[in-house]
Amino acid sequence: MTKPSKESSIELEPTLTLFPTSVGELNQFTVNSVMLDVKEPQSLMPTIFRILIPGLRLRGIYAYPHRSKLYFISSQGLDTAEKLVSSLCEALNEFHEKVVKQVCGSGTCLQYTCKDIAVENLNPVENISNFVIVRSIVYNYLKSMFYRNAVFSHLDNRGREGLTVYLKRLYECTDEDCVHTIVQGVRFFLEVTPKSRGRLWVDMVTRTREECFTGLTQRPRFLSHHEMKERSEEMYRAYLSNARLPPHERYSKIDEYLRTLGIDDKIEVRYTIFNPETRSMESRALVFVREK
Repeated sequence: MTKPSKESSIELEPTLTLFPTSVGELNQFTVNSVMLDVKEPQSLMPTIFRILIPGLRLRGIYAYPHRSKLYFISSQGLDTAEKLVSSLCEALNEFHEKVVKQVCGSGTCLQYTCKDIAVENLNPVENISNFVIVRSIVYNYLKSMFYRNAVFSHLDNRGREGLTVYLKRLYECTDEDCVHTIVQGVRFFLEVTPKSRGRLWVDMVTRTREECFTGLTQRPRFLSHHEMKERSEEMYRAYLSNARLPPHERYSKIDEYLRTLGIDDKIEVRYTIFNPETRSMESRALVFVREK
C-alpha cells in the first residue's frame, strides 16, 4: 500500500456548502398534474415560462410544464382542494385570455384543464425527464421562499444553471444609455445521487448586470469578461476584486448570505399535494440538512 504524501493528507479549505437529504429521500417524489397541451410550443413556451410559471408561483403553486402536462406542488397556504382549484383556474384562465389569444389568435394553441387534478409519482434517479421536473419545481419553491430577501433572482427555464439569488449590490456605474451593476449572492444547484439522496450545493456568485434604455426598454442581461473590459476597466477591476476571493473568504461570504436568507442548518421544502381519492390536501416535506 502506498503511503499518502503530505500534500494528499492536507485538509483542503471548503469553498462550497452542501445540504444533502437522507438516503432514499428522492427515490420517489409525488406531485400533482393537469393537462396542458401546447400546440405551438415554439411561440408559446417562452411566454409560459416568462408569464404563467411566475403567475402560478405568486399564487403558491410551484410548477413545470412537460409533454402536455403541468406538474406542480402547492404551498401549505393552499390547504383545501377548493383553494387549490380556484388558484390554478385563476392563473390558467388569465394566461389564456390575456396572453395566449394574443400570441396565436384564436387561443386554440393551448388546451388545458384546471379541475381534473391527478397524482404522479416521479423517479428523478431513473428518469432524466422526471429529474428535470423535480429540479425545476424545487427551484421554483426556493425562489418564492427567498423572494423577500433578494435584490433579484435568476432561474433559467430548465434550471440547468441552478437558482441564483442576488443579495447585494457591490458597484454601480452609468453611461449615456446603460446602468451597470456588480451584484453578488448565492447559487443553489440540485443533484440526485444513485442512492436517491438529494444534494443541494450552494456557491457564491458574482456577476455584472447591464440594463440599457434605448427607445424601447430592453431586458437586463449579464456581461461576459470581455464585455466588462470593453465597458470600463475600473468596473472590471471592481468585479475581479469581489469575484476572486480566497477559499476561506468565499466560504465566509456563503455563510453570510445564507444567514441573510434565514438559513442555518437546514433548508425545508414544505408543501401540499392534492389527493383526488380523498379530495383532501396532504402535507409533505423535503428536508436538506447542512453537512458539517
